[in-house]
Amino acid sequence: MVGDEPIPQEQMERALAFHSAGRLEEADRIYASLEERGAASADVFHLRGVLAYQQGSLEVARSRIERAIAVDGTDPSYHSNLGIVQKALGDLDGAVRSFRAALDIAPEFLDAKNNLGTVMKAQGRLEEAAAEFRGVIALRPDVASAHNNLGVVERSLGNLDSAESAYLRATELEPRYADAHHNLGNLRLQREQFADAAKSFETALAVGEESAETLRCLALALEGAGRVEEAITRCGRACAFAPDHARLRDQLGTLQQRLGNLDDAKSAYEHALTLSPGDSIASFHLATVLQEQGDTEGALRLYRAVLAADPTLAPAHRALGKLLYGLGDVEGAMAAYRAWADLDPTDPEARYLVAACSQDDAPDRSPAEFVRSHYDQFARDFDRQLARLGYCGPDLVAQILAGHLTDSGQTWDVLDAGCGTGLSGVPLRSLADRLVGVDLSEGMLEHARARGIYDELVSADLIAYLGGHPSAFDLVVAADTLIYFGALSEFFGGVARTLRPGGLFVFTAEAAGAAGATDADAASANATDPAPGYLLSPSGRFAHAKQYLLETLAGAGLETLDVRRAVLRTEVSRGVQAWVVLARRTSYREVSPPEDLHGSAPESRP
Repeated sequence: MVGDEPIPQEQMERALAFHSAGRLEEADRIYASLEERGAASADVFHLRGVLAYQQGSLEVARSRIERAIAVDGTDPSYHSNLGIVQKALGDLDGAVRSFRAALDIAPEFLDAKNNLGTVMKAQGRLEEAAAEFRGVIALRPDVASAHNNLGVVERSLGNLDSAESAYLRATELEPRYADAHHNLGNLRLQREQFADAAKSFETALAVGEESAETLRCLALALEGAGRVEEAITRCGRACAFAPDHARLRDQLGTLQQRLGNLDDAKSAYEHALTLSPGDSIASFHLATVLQEQGDTEGALRLYRAVLAADPTLAPAHRALGKLLYGLGDVEGAMAAYRAWADLDPTDPEARYLVAACSQDDAPDRSPAEFVRSHYDQFARDFDRQLARLGYCGPDLVAQILAGHLTDSGQTWDVLDAGCGTGLSGVPLRSLADRLVGVDLSEGMLEHARARGIYDELVSADLIAYLGGHPSAFDLVVAADTLIYFGALSEFFGGVARTLRPGGLFVFTAEAAGAAGATDADAASANATDPAPGYLLSPSGRFAHAKQYLLETLAGAGLETLDVRRAVLRTEVSRGVQAWVVLARRTSYREVSPPEDLHGSAPESRP
């Protein structure tokens, strides 16, 4: 007790009632009058400190609670609340000391233990923080916040299974715990469990207050789940909650761009740039839209401006290189690819494109890690981008096949070699008793699986797959697949072995020397075939001479039935010339055995 008079109990009770009701100014007037009269206890100083914290006056709150502790240092709640104020002020070391002081007085003080864990997490002392939260749970297993906090730390430690268990337990204990649902959604987003993540964020919104952050995360989850239109709606709602949030506008632009709504995407990126002028990411995204809209000069200027401002932005170097290649500036493309490779020496695509442009140590086939990485990243926009480029590989395959099918009711075992997202599988389905797709990229196979047209989808190297499935198919199709193979003898030999006698092989191959050329240019370029019959272009794709294709087919025991030249797609408004070839496997004895069987007894065949 401070002062000569006892605290008027009636006034104290009235102040507490005002304080509990949130009538802070009225409560403080009574606390202040008690203090002025010298009738204030340590409890009054403490309560005035709590009230100041509630009003946002953190320094005043700290001073008042420290005064309370000076009068009576035996109350653990004083130390715990001082720790909360210190944490809010950014004095994390002081907060740790205060929470530990509270626990020294009351070792089972759960709030202090929980708060000590949150401060330790903020300090990066994750293992210690996890120990504090586990301590709370050991004392009180039903404290949902401790399970949620443990989940946050476990996720930071990379223990994703433990984090998920903790979040789930928090939501079981407290089904309306919005933060725990949100955190569970973020974990599932990290694991690319997009549908489940969306459910968690939707629950967080249903049981808690609507927030821009949860709406933003929900939009990401919906986008990952392929529900792009819903993602746009949610992202637009988030923008309404946070109209000055530039990154949200940028996110909205990427969603619109995914649906091909280029004008809307451009508007969103420009809005982002009005909110955050010079933002490198939004500027880069705007450049990609300009390129898609055919404004190559505008895109080129903006890519260069972005890289002048932020030369560390690897995707901009990549995009600039591809645009310069399309414009015929191979030297400029190579410089961009080299800058990209310097930023990320482990990126297989960067290394490969440098080799393609420079022709230094150019391989005979594209490295598997490049193909896998490239298409895993490209998978979600693959179909839209090919549609934009006017890609017609599946139609060309269907057309050449139609001219040679005599039995309209015949169905076959069909292999879609390099199936990608399954575009070629669509016209093949009606021909197939059994349709198998093979591709290196799991991302592409995921989209192929969603079509529901394949009997089997396999992630494998094509050469290895062909070699392991002798006489298994009646038809093999490789649409836009040979662009990643230079030398073709091994590939064609594998096709011959996997086909049954009389089986058909249909493929497209870019015409060597004719990428982007007119018909007349293509004819001229192929009048003299390049040695050794194929070349790796600066695009990273292999192109093949007609004579090389025919000779290699014959050497593998495949009889050419039809060869056509066609435009496969456009590239910077120019047609990419390609060969469309139909071949047939002759009898097995006419097929040369694989090299590792030379000199050995022939395999027995039924």
